[in-house]
Amino acid sequence: MTDQGDDGEFDKSPSESGKKPEFEATLKQPATEQGLGYDREFDKSSSEPSKKPESETILKQPDVDGVLRKPAFRRVETEAAARRHRGWSDINALIEDVAFDAIDRDIRVIFLISRTAEIEPVLRLSVALGDKRPMQRGDDGAGLGALRLDEVTEAIDTALAGSADGGAVFIDTLSVEFLSDAFLAAARRSATRPDADSQPDLSEFLRARSSRLIVLVVAENGQRLMPLLETLPEAVLLPWTGGWLAKMSQRYGFSESELDRTVGRDLRKAACITDSASSERESALYLLLRGLGDNADVDGPTGLVDLIKSKMEESRSGMRALAGEARTRFINVIRSDSDPIYGGPIGRTILLVALLVPNRPATAVLQLCRYLLPEGPAHVNCLTAVLRQTWQSGMEDDRRLEQPTRLPPEWGAVFDEVSDQVVDEIGLELTPKGHLQAGPKLARLDARELLKQNGRLIELARRVTTQAPATAIPSTLIPVLVDLATAIYRLDWGYLRLDDLVSIFGGMNAGHGDLCIGSFPERDLLNGILWERAPHIPPIGEQSSLSSLQMLADNQTPEVSSSVRMFEDVTQSTIDDLIDSLRLSAAGYLRMVLEVWGEHPQVQETDLDAFLERLFDRIPAESVLAVTAFLLLYGPNPTTEMLGRATLSLFSDLTRAAFTDRFRALREISGHVMRTALRTQDRPAAVDRWADALWVASSQPQFRTFGSALAVWLDDWLSTWEIPATAQDLHRGPREAGLMARLMIRPTGPRAGVAIDLLGRLFRRTSTERLEALQTLAVLAGGPRDGGAPAVRLEDLISQRVQDIFWIMIEEIDREEAELRQLQLDHLEEIVWGTLARHYSLTLVTDNASAVQAILDAKAAPESQSRSDARALLDLYAPATLMFWRFARFGARSLVSGEDDFSAMLATLERVAEAIAPPEHNQRARMAFAALTDVQERLVGYFGNRVCPRTVGRHAERLAGWRAVKNYLFPAVPSVVNLTGELQ
Repeated sequence: MTDQGDDGEFDKSPSESGKKPEFEATLKQPATEQGLGYDREFDKSSSEPSKKPESETILKQPDVDGVLRKPAFRRVETEAAARRHRGWSDINALIEDVAFDAIDRDIRVIFLISRTAEIEPVLRLSVALGDKRPMQRGDDGAGLGALRLDEVTEAIDTALAGSADGGAVFIDTLSVEFLSDAFLAAARRSATRPDADSQPDLSEFLRARSSRLIVLVVAENGQRLMPLLETLPEAVLLPWTGGWLAKMSQRYGFSESELDRTVGRDLRKAACITDSASSERESALYLLLRGLGDNADVDGPTGLVDLIKSKMEESRSGMRALAGEARTRFINVIRSDSDPIYGGPIGRTILLVALLVPNRPATAVLQLCRYLLPEGPAHVNCLTAVLRQTWQSGMEDDRRLEQPTRLPPEWGAVFDEVSDQVVDEIGLELTPKGHLQAGPKLARLDARELLKQNGRLIELARRVTTQAPATAIPSTLIPVLVDLATAIYRLDWGYLRLDDLVSIFGGMNAGHGDLCIGSFPERDLLNGILWERAPHIPPIGEQSSLSSLQMLADNQTPEVSSSVRMFEDVTQSTIDDLIDSLRLSAAGYLRMVLEVWGEHPQVQETDLDAFLERLFDRIPAESVLAVTAFLLLYGPNPTTEMLGRATLSLFSDLTRAAFTDRFRALREISGHVMRTALRTQDRPAAVDRWADALWVASSQPQFRTFGSALAVWLDDWLSTWEIPATAQDLHRGPREAGLMARLMIRPTGPRAGVAIDLLGRLFRRTSTERLEALQTLAVLAGGPRDGGAPAVRLEDLISQRVQDIFWIMIEEIDREEAELRQLQLDHLEEIVWGTLARHYSLTLVTDNASAVQAILDAKAAPESQSRSDARALLDLYAPATLMFWRFARFGARSLVSGEDDFSAMLATLERVAEAIAPPEHNQRARMAFAALTDVQERLVGYFGNRVCPRTVGRHAERLAGWRAVKNYLFPAVPSVVNLTGELQ
């Protein structure tokens, strides 16, 4: 609803306007403990980052200060690469061959595949290519993170701009996990073999700058290399066995030449890749040797050689050699209760969560694991030496002071001390993305089979449900919780049900029938008063269900009523206001959880609908409306049918008084949605999507008695929202285009997948259909209000439409001229309704009130073909509203062919023409446009006679707009576009 302006003779009186004063109040929503700043009317927190499309997202880890920096290339020295040791003997000749081939064939992008991120071989290649000081990406060594091609080229140009040497060799190191198809497609192009698509040519880019790019692709996590070699047939595979032997000799102080002489040849042969089978053996050998670590049992060079040969023999069976070891380790971790190596429940919790949630940051995964530990004291065997000593000293003090002996520290304290060590002992490791994954000790672990009907997973599922609901953990851990709960639910072995997901995501512990809310400032005060005045009422917990507060508000015992009054006197806020505020915060929090859940690759659209149906069955109608509003505004979006069915189900089987209360709640929440969508320019589609949903579901048998009535009302409610209840003062300048004008005057047709829309329904709806719907609503929602007047009256609903028509027609008037010339509101009503009455052959219709009464009288009388029907006046609402949106969006100026505004208006008129194509609709719309255009013409004459030049000028422009639209929809000539190409 727009501002009403200064008081004056063109303003509606409060009793006359019939607008929505009781819906203007807004609810202040306190931020939750996790920092969700949901301000009133569902505004999102301003701190929430905008999301890029998935195709444009760059998977890069932030620096230590959390800031994402653009990539940069810097000069590096190659003196270290000049050192020769036996570990390089198998690649020195290879490097020279690669350099000669690159120079001979003018190859500009060189791919090297390596098991390690060691940069020395790449530096030697750079020297062989003629650059002793190449450019390397990253501040500290290799980059490893992913890059978009445009970032690579930009960084190269930046580096060359600061270099006086012209071209250079650029070095980039990528983990195989970050090697994107888009980068490969661009990097593999050549000037002689251009691709058919429009991918940029990186080779040509480098050639023009006399430069080369060496990309070291690192596969150090045991990935099979054959698929990568097939993807990059031009890549060069760097042998890794020589370097590994060199490191082992340095670690144990053995002779490098002796190790290479005794086992080097066999090791190189075992690591050779020729086909898929040898690729699997090479991967197994690499993981087996990598898992040796600092083996304390090595007895001299001979012992190390024997150990290497045994691993080579194990690798002959491929990954099966690793599966048995991994299975044994998994079982040992899972069965651990008091084993200090794995920390008992600490180790198995970390292992299970890491396996089930592989794509979240390790820090967040470990933080969630801490919430999932058993409650109570830890086993003594799992205490660290420091914790055990501190606890034992405390027990001695307790005995000396004859106090109860203290218990051992809780599991959380132990977790803080041993989690990093336990992660290593289990066999987990960090990926370049910062995620936990199975390392060599857990290679080829068949986790799904081992988790099947596992009692420890059942225990974990129970803790997820009871100890870590969405409102009990920081918001940063919600994605990890959602992934974990979804993974357990998707195992399909009964660990979690859909109802459990509803409880976890909604924060509803067992027995709760409403959303849960975090801690709120009034809680301690309220508990203090209750403890003092009504000790039999249980305290409101840290994580409370809204239903517990609602029970408190509904409790009418003298003690509780007195406590509530004391609380309200102190806080200057009612319990009901507090509940409404907390409900909005809880609904907004749930919306964020569902957004994360909807992004999960295994979650389908039908899953969201099923989830919401279970949720809406459990929570009160007010919470359903709040959740629906958040989903409409911010997503994820349920299907249109489900949205309509969920809304209309709230009105089934209600008494008249209950229907009235529910209708007020819908009216209030839809007002919040309108105001929020009005202020947030990117969310207008939420407005008519709700109305579309009601129409989709209204024909279902259980909703036929009231579904259409509510759908008609919501259409009218949304379309009338921004129509003012006073004339606009031209002295203040043009009014900003409102939400509905931007939404309805658009260059495209109805949204894909929705065959109906609000604008079309307004034009297709007959006056009889509208009156019958409003009459039904007045009967159903006519319950008592304030002990007297009905909540909804047919007269008020009709009066709103009549006044909308009037105020749209006289909307823009210069207030200074009106005051100077003493323009009177009743004179304007006579002009508007007198003109309309003549067009519709009506008598005694001279102002707003008489028009309303005529429609009511016609509604009560039987239909007749021999006399005029005042109900047809309601046909004026759709054309008047369309023109209101047109003037609000573009002003009264003429629209010129070729501009975007012209195209948007033309497309909108085409939609209207399609809606009124049937003869019965066409005739009604033709008559309405003719009558309203005549009204606009008579207003121009009236303002001219009263010498109001600024008002006349504006209404003359509006008259031209009315005529242009009328002539386009009902042309008297083939085209409304004149010789100058203008459309008024």
